[in-house]
Amino acid sequence: MKNPVYVREVTRSMRAPRMLLSIFLFNLLLAAVGVFLLNAAMEETGSGSRMDYSAVLRLYQLIACVEWGLMVVMMPVLTAGSISGERERGTLDILLTTGMPEISIIFGKLLAALSIIMTLLFSTLPVLSLVFIYGGIRFLGLIRLFLVLLVMAAYVGSVCLVFSAYAKTMTFSLICSYAVILCITFGTIFAAYLLFPVIGGGTGFMSHILLLNPTVTFLVFIYEQMGEFGIVAGLMGQIGMDQSGFLERHFLEFSLAAQLLVSALLIWAASLGLSPSGRIFGFRFHARR
Repeated sequence: MKNPVYVREVTRSMRAPRMLLSIFLFNLLLAAVGVFLLNAAMEETGSGSRMDYSAVLRLYQLIACVEWGLMVVMMPVLTAGSISGERERGTLDILLTTGMPEISIIFGKLLAALSIIMTLLFSTLPVLSLVFIYGGIRFLGLIRLFLVLLVMAAYVGSVCLVFSAYAKTMTFSLICSYAVILCITFGTIFAAYLLFPVIGGGTGFMSHILLLNPTVTFLVFIYEQMGEFGIVAGLMGQIGMDQSGFLERHFLEFSLAAQLLVSALLIWAASLGLSPSGRIFGFRFHARR
């Protein structure tokens, strides 16, 4: 990767002692939980009884949910202050004088954050591999899990980068980022649940909104991966989504594609925050450097 911003951010983060400490503590916690649940499943089985494979799958499901939560919490921390922090320290002008395109700076910041997150997630492979002892999840399933988390991490990070590019302070950018991410991940579900009795589920209105909700995307993925399609249908029915529609039957694919598209648009919008004009659709949003 020849992007200087990416190289600088990754080198500085990976060499920090807190990165190694974070990996150690995170995996220590996951390993303790994994061994405890696996031991509980073995005790329930007893001698001469059949193994309850659902307990092993629940272990995988729990670890995957913890990784998703880590991604949602950590991405704003890594990206919301990436540009606004440079502005506060007075180093943004120096960065811009390097002649790098604004979009390369934004892209480098996002890639650095994704590298840190994926390093943390890949470090959990030994714990996730516990499910291979009794089967149920193949290695290809783990690769799919990491790819889905990568797409959603890029989506969450691009949202935060927009606020970072236009906010004057890192604190304001971080607060706005967490507020918007909270609305996207949980607010839209709550709104869909409340609006369903009013507008009904026949229009597909709920489905289109929830395409951009990483929580729904992850739940659909994890339950489909475990073969629990009935739970997926039940979740969709609760928020007014018509399970018989083409969009709902391919919700995961459409959702990931939509989030990738929005991520690209947000990266472009964030790059305009560093450009001299700082205009979006004719409106000036450029923050004072």
